[in-house]
This record gives sequence, C-alpha cells and structure tokens, in this order.
Amino acid sequence: MSSETPVVAITGSEMNSITHENTIYNHGNETTNSSSRKFTLEDTEKYGHTMIAKQDLSFGEIVYIDEPLFTWPTNENENDYVLGIYKSFKESSIEKQNIIIKELYSPPELENELINKYKTIFLEKHQETEINHFVKVVASATINSYQCSDKEVAFYPFGSKTAHSCKSNCNYFLNDKKQLVVKAIKTIKKNEIISLSYINDNDRLKSTKCRDKIIFKNRYFHCNCERCSTFDDCRYLKCISCKDGKLIKFCNTLQDDFNNKLKCWKCDSCKKEFTDMEMKDKIEKENNFEILLNKLTEQKDNVKELELLEKQCLEYLNNNHWIIIKINYLLFEKSLYQSYYLKSIHSIRIDCLQKIINFVKTIKLFPIFIDVFVGWCLLLNKCLQFNKKLNDPMVTMIKKIILPFIKDLYPYWRMYFGYLDKDVIELAIIGNICVVCGKDNATKCCGNCKRITYCSAECQTNHWKQHRLECKKK
Repeated sequence: MSSETPVVAITGSEMNSITHENTIYNHGNETTNSSSRKFTLEDTEKYGHTMIAKQDLSFGEIVYIDEPLFTWPTNENENDYVLGIYKSFKESSIEKQNIIIKELYSPPELENELINKYKTIFLEKHQETEINHFVKVVASATINSYQCSDKEVAFYPFGSKTAHSCKSNCNYFLNDKKQLVVKAIKTIKKNEIISLSYINDNDRLKSTKCRDKIIFKNRYFHCNCERCSTFDDCRYLKCISCKDGKLIKFCNTLQDDFNNKLKCWKCDSCKKEFTDMEMKDKIEKENNFEILLNKLTEQKDNVKELELLEKQCLEYLNNNHWIIIKINYLLFEKSLYQSYYLKSIHSIRIDCLQKIINFVKTIKLFPIFIDVFVGWCLLLNKCLQFNKKLNDPMVTMIKKIILPFIKDLYPYWRMYFGYLDKDVIELAIIGNICVVCGKDNATKCCGNCKRITYCSAECQTNHWKQHRLECKKK
C-alpha cells in the first residue's frame, strides 16, 4: 500500500474557487502548487466540471492521492446515518464546510426527497434555518461518498470531481491512512477525461439498463459513458428469426420501452432488426431469470437450481449474456471451494472459469474482479498440489487455462501492492514470472529453496535482502 503524503487543501477565502486552484500537494518535504498536478479541472459538455489529464499518464502511474474532507460513521439505522453525516459536517472546519456548500452539486430531486423524508427528525435537534444546508450536505455526501473503512464513510474532494465510466481508465483503493489512491489502469493521453467506476464489479458485469438503474438510484444521473452509448455488451438474446444469431441491443434508449417503435435490436447473423415490443416475450423471460438468479444468489445449497436455471436461460439468452456468466461465476466458485475442501481437482468446473475469462476479455473490462480472480488462481494452485498423479489430463487443462490468465493478472496485482507483496510473489512463481522486474518466462530460481523465480542473477541479487529472511532449503 502507498504511504505517500495526501492532497491537502489550504484555508482562507481562496477555497471558494470551484477549481481548487490553490490546493497544494505535499510529496515528502516538497510542496508544490496546482501547476505540478497531472490533471486540470475543466467544464465539459458531457461530464460537467471534471478532471482532464494534463499530460500523458502511463499504466500504473498514480494520478492523485486524496485526503478525506470529512468522514462519518456507518449506521444500520437510516435516520441516525443521515443525521451522522450532518453532525460530522458541522464538526469540520469552516473552510471544509464552504467546499460542500458553495462548490458541490447536489441533485434537486434528491434534496426534495430528503426534505420530505427527514425534515421532522432533523428539526428535533436543529434549527429550521439549517434545513437547506442539511439537504445540500447530505445530498452531496450521498452521491460522492466512498467507504473508507468497515466503520466509516468518507467524502473526497478530488474523488467527487472524477468522472464516472463503466469502462474506466483508472482504479482506486483506500490505503491504511484512509487516503483515496487513484492509479491509471491503462495509458491515458493528454486531454483525455480521467474516470473511475462508481459501481462495483458485480454491477459492471450487468447489462446497460441494469447499470443505469443502479447509477441513477445511487448517484442520481443517467450514464452516458462510451460503453453505455453504443451497444449493450453484456446483453445478447437469441434471434427470434434465424435462431442461430445473437440479438444485440443498441443503446438508443437505455431502458426497454414497449411503446417505442425504434428498431433497437439487431441480429449479427441474419441482420434483421426488431423493436422492444417485438422482443417483449424474450425481455419478460430475461427479467424473470434475473429475479430468480437474485434469489438463488442468497441461497447456500443452490448448485442444482443454478444448473437448471442456466439450461432454461440458454433457450432464450446467448452464451455471453451477463446472467449466464453470473451463473457460471457462482458454479465455478462453489466447485473450487468444494475441491479445496475435498483435496481433489476433479470436481472443479473449469469450463465455467473458461467462459468467465473469455467474457471478461471480450468486453475488455479487465481488471474487473481482479481480487476474486487472484484468489481463485492461488486456490487452484493449492488444489493442483493435492494431485499426485503424473500426466493427469485435468491438471494439464487447468494449467493451460490459468497460466496465461496469471500473466494477465500479474501486472495489475503488482501495480496495486508492489512486487514484495506475498500474493504478488506467489502469482509470479506460479506464472514463471520474475518476482523483481516482472519479465515473463523467468528461467532461474533461488538455489536454496528452488522456489522464487528470476530472469537474471542481477534480479536475484537485488531481491536477496528481502528473500533471505524467508528462504528455506527445499
């Protein structure tokens, strides 16, 4: 985890500037002004006031590190949670309060909703003159919050200025100082919009219409990112005409509309086009499958039911529909844990894993589910160690699938946690990757333990200071 010093805001009347032009960074002992930032804050037609790359940014580069403006406790009681936001706000400095009140957007529909819902309980403890501040603060915090620990939620000023995209060019993590660390997960060109995903990996896997509902419910806007503006890459239905092709929904309308005469479905095989009304039966079946999947996800012993649901889905949905991929996700995970418990590899649903990997690569959402995928690969490797038979075809099949996958995962996992992280090293060993520089096809290993992999004697020498503390003879 990063230990770099956070973004810190200065005090005074200069805080009123919406662009935070006088915000400073502290990196070690060096203090620099906004001219040394890697981004600017500009008004855009599509995303409003948002963050733009001021220079080319490379894969893995830190874009910014943000300090929470203020935090508030999580609370299962909804009323106490909302009042807790305002209480924490009141306890923060005047300068920080100004940023929330004067600079940040809060959706009017959410403000009205908050007044109707919480005005009575708010007035039990506060003056009526504060009600406008209350709804502004809670609305802004609601749509811009990040969970910074198990017991706290935080508001980050630069995090609130970073655009959302369902196929973002940055990821974030929270370090042990509760700082929001944002890194580029692909090359970002100068003047490109810097983006994060406001929704979790499970929701990013879903169709455009599902994602739009989730985003609007939690953030009060409709997504118009590149992924949501073309065609739905997670929602393929079987063609009602040729039966062999897959029907693709073009996102002229985010939600299904049976009154709309627009032909927004097109078959990739016969090229015929259809309206939502013509697709009504399949859409209703799809909705029912989603409801049933949500119910099964909450159950423990659900393997037979999931397999039956997949069989039913395949009559109406294409293999690459997100519901079928989610079913395969659940089936593989259950089979992996069962195999580890039984110390066997022959019940692992490796076919399900292959479908998931192919899907994620096809829609180019990597590194979605990276923490899950890394956990799976490490557990699969442990399961392989249980197998004592030589030339077992199942072992060959598993290695054929996971070794290339590990090579895809490794750069991202190393980027997040550094090359000295225990799981990063384990991935490198499994994937024959140099644990120091990350080069592929490492042919050398430690002479003592015969385990740690290197590409050269130089890398081994550089690593010895750390490795000698753990090195054991084979």
